[in-house]
Amino acid sequence: MRKMLQMIMLYSPILIAISSISNAQAQGLDYESDIQPIFTNNCTSRGCHVSGNTGGGLNLQVGTSYGEITGASTTIHAPLVVSGSPDISPLIWKLEGVDNNGANVFGSRMPLGGPFLSQGTINSIRQWISDGAVLSILGNERSLPKGFSLEQNYPNPFNPHTTIEYTIARRTEVKLTLYNILGREIDVLVNEILDQGVYSVTWDATDQSTGIYFYTLEADGGKNSKKLLFLK
Repeated sequence: MRKMLQMIMLYSPILIAISSISNAQAQGLDYESDIQPIFTNNCTSRGCHVSGNTGGGLNLQVGTSYGEITGASTTIHAPLVVSGSPDISPLIWKLEGVDNNGANVFGSRMPLGGPFLSQGTINSIRQWISDGAVLSILGNERSLPKGFSLEQNYPNPFNPHTTIEYTIARRTEVKLTLYNILGREIDVLVNEILDQGVYSVTWDATDQSTGIYFYTLEADGGKNSKKLLFLK
């Protein structure tokens, strides 16, 4: 069975598309000014979360947080952020105490011993992850996301043509595939090695039936999916 169908079945029996990160211009939160202070103000000197009897754990304070939670530095905890997908980011699971299926998968909630972050504060971290989990603002623009981003198709709903835009942060093999509601592959729009840049491709659904479809971008070792609606 195709990997797409396996991924969908893992999170829901009724097909839930995973959200992707926004493009650079759409990002609204900066890690250094908006996210880092949350950990600095709420974590103790031992870090945000200490597990087991080793005395180790996450140290989400000034100068250390970004590398640990995004995997830029090597620890047993990283990466805790799935860029563009807060619902499947273990950092959010740790902060909220449950995963996206409502299961407690980590034991102690972060910060260890509390007080725990308000839902509003956690929602700010969710937004930062949705925006691509970038490190800092560079002038009026933000740094490119680590990996890639996949935008919502436009128009949506559509008939019969729609455009899909995506961003590649570095040269990598890229595959963009269309699936029907049953998870069956119906078209491959892109399958090649691409350089860094912003790309778009148009899908002609003339020969398809009205309904919900999914498109999946595989690049740089990751995968993001979105759904689209074709109405004749």
